[in-house]
Amino acid sequence: MQTLEKTHPKLVELKQKLAEVDDINCAASLLQWDQATYMPPAGAAARGRQLATLRQLAHLRSCSILNKPILSEV
Repeated sequence: MQTLEKTHPKLVELKQKLAEVDDINCAASLLQWDQATYMPPAGAAARGRQLATLRQLAHLRSCSILNKPILSEV
């Protein structure tokens, strides 16, 4: 019996792209936690820039996934 991933390689591609977005969001969450718990106040400007970059990357990748429906070809 074949798994869905073997039958539909586009599903594997979609899962990989969504995992990348999740990884970026997890990294941003870790930076946000560090900012709230341990980061010295002098690092706020740099941390804000880092978080904005990660959130923007996650947003752009999400939009890219939504604008190119991978599963419509299945």
